[in-house]
Amino acid sequence: MKKLLLLTATALLPLSCLGSSSQLVLDHSRSVQSFEGFPPQALEGIVYAQAAFDENHAETFRHDLMRKGIIPIHLGMQLRGEGQENAQILIKPDRMKARLYLIDGTALRQVHADDVADRVKERSARLIRDNAFKGGLLSAQANEGYLFFAFDPLDEFQAKGRKLTHVNQGISHHFDLAHSLMAFEVTVHNSSQEIYVGIQR
Repeated sequence: MKKLLLLTATALLPLSCLGSSSQLVLDHSRSVQSFEGFPPQALEGIVYAQAAFDENHAETFRHDLMRKGIIPIHLGMQLRGEGQENAQILIKPDRMKARLYLIDGTALRQVHADDVADRVKERSARLIRDNAFKGGLLSAQANEGYLFFAFDPLDEFQAKGRKLTHVNQGISHHFDLAHSLMAFEVTVHNSSQEIYVGIQR
């Protein structure tokens, strides 16, 4: 991948604890120019997540998925630090309940890789399935792949590179994907745990 917007990573942070950041999501009209992204937070000191929007994803998939109303986010997760050898932290793409929150508060739903593959030609479909995030039991080795999020409804969005326009009730909101927040669930010792990863420049 060439131009990646790094989503530095890692966070276990209830929305109620986001403090001023939650206000930035809702009140983007006054704060988006100075907002540099959601701060990284640590999850028990061992889970590390990194994500990116690939502006050149059309080369990876031989298709511009944004034209199909799909945002591809590249996710990498691994364990770091003391206790990683004994940790039982599992992530499953079909159960992670991933959402991508835009700066105006809009939540985009996760779309299964097979559903995305059904929208494109066979060559691109194979690349989508091959490069999709597979998940599994986390370890010190990076677990990487793409998650996909849908514009819903499609006719309310326009995309150009990483810039989005969202038309809601006749009002146009313009913003950068670098001000988004991704949320998903992992299983930590048989207990579900929410992770929030903010996109940073």
